[in-house]
Amino acid sequence: MNRKSKIGKIAGILAAAVMSSVLTACGGAGVTAATSAATLSQEALAAATADQPVVNEVQQELIDQWGGKVYKLGALQLVQHPALDLAYQGYIDGLEENGLVQGKTLDVDVQNAGGDKSVCQTIASKFVNSGVDFIFAVATDSIQAVANATKDIPSFFTAVTDPVAAGVVNSIEKPGGNVTGTSDANPIEMQAGLIKTLVPDAKRIGFLYSSNEINSKVQVDAFKEAIAGQYDEVVDYTVAQTGDIQRTVESMNGKIDVLYIPTDNMMASNMATISMLLNQFKIASVVGEESMVDQGGLATFSIDYYKLGKQTAEMTVRALKGESVADMPVETQNEYKFRYNEQTAGELGITVDEAAITAANNANTANS
Repeated sequence: MNRKSKIGKIAGILAAAVMSSVLTACGGAGVTAATSAATLSQEALAAATADQPVVNEVQQELIDQWGGKVYKLGALQLVQHPALDLAYQGYIDGLEENGLVQGKTLDVDVQNAGGDKSVCQTIASKFVNSGVDFIFAVATDSIQAVANATKDIPSFFTAVTDPVAAGVVNSIEKPGGNVTGTSDANPIEMQAGLIKTLVPDAKRIGFLYSSNEINSKVQVDAFKEAIAGQYDEVVDYTVAQTGDIQRTVESMNGKIDVLYIPTDNMMASNMATISMLLNQFKIASVVGEESMVDQGGLATFSIDYYKLGKQTAEMTVRALKGESVADMPVETQNEYKFRYNEQTAGELGITVDEAAITAANNANTANS
């Protein structure tokens, strides 16, 4: 809607409100009718301008610092699931807290690739061709596509476990190009210790992850190193496509005692189905992050993906104000929260002493 049509819309609604006031006043309820008309006028005005951001004085000062420029953001998310959704929302909220507000100083083109790498590449090229000012990529495949599409446009990632292994930065300390962001690297040793606490008699451990996600393999390798020599059997269950998940989980029945699932996008998107089968087979699962617990995984020590997105937004603001992306180190989180699924624990017959687990972790952290 252009400015002229908006003004016409507002004027029409307010005129109708005033006429309503006059007619009602003639019926003998003048004060009440006038008050009602004033209220209606305010409500009508709010409705007519609902698509315009409302800001207070402090927010306006933050907006004004950008000198009237409207930045074009291309946002690419690999797939929709709770952790990645939270990271995206945290990013947008973080930008807004710094005066980059949609409809004022920010124009956002957000695209979801539906888990398809080739679609990521198409979207990334579209952003470059449309002349966006900066790009935000959620998950490894997204930023890999962006990094291949442009070596010039400042690009920021989140929810990428190992950006060096993914080939999008030269090093954590000095990315060296137009790409930097935040890693969602897990507290692997804490999660490994959690398995020992919750399932102390487990002898056989399995790992479930997508064979197409490099970040998953990085996590699994680190986990295996952390548990070296602790289990009689260590079994990998890899899945190439979503349709293979149920069959793969069913093949675990009677073969393992506990399962670790990393922050794998395919598994996170299908965690409800996975959890249902694991509970049926009485297999406990420690998982990569908290939204997987919400969908039935037993427990985790997790980062906060919403905060991680905000952290990436702060990095973006610094870059837009002149700091070199090439010299901006990749950031991580160093605070983790314990989460467990009470219903799943009950189905598995596992007692969870949340206070004791949290206290033990805090003690270990203080001594490390």
